[in-house]
Amino acid sequence: MVVSTDSLKMGKPPGGYSYFGIAEGQPRIEFHDDPGQVIVRYKVGTGYEQTKMLSVCYSPAGAALAFVESKEPRRFALGKLQADYFDGHWVPGPGEGQWDTIVGPVHWDTSTQHSLLFKLPDGSALAIRCSPSYIQGAAGLLNAAGEVPLIRALR
Repeated sequence: MVVSTDSLKMGKPPGGYSYFGIAEGQPRIEFHDDPGQVIVRYKVGTGYEQTKMLSVCYSPAGAALAFVESKEPRRFALGKLQADYFDGHWVPGPGEGQWDTIVGPVHWDTSTQHSLLFKLPDGSALAIRCSPSYIQGAAGLLNAAGEVPLIRALR
């Protein structure tokens, strides 16, 4: 399936977010090892702080979503689509659920980012990520996903 960037742009971004920009073809941003990935970013307020970003991330290769490795998701349905919800992400340093890696410890942080991952019928993947301070819980991310034209078309 060929996906246009317009099919990834939210009709009405939730929670006070406004369109910020698109990053294309930059490997290892949101998905591991997919130079074809596309990320549509939205932000709240001014400045470029990751905690103020909402990202709609698309991987045509269906690559693994970064920073949620080895974490068991909660599964949800959105129409015909299945979604994996991650309530946080791995961040550097010691802490709850610590995991030792070759570059040092990481721990599971639920305060700065959560994600919803869809594996699409053609093998591609789409994820929505943002701070739980702006969009709360899996229900909030599922509602946000409904604003993405590609998700609306497939569900």
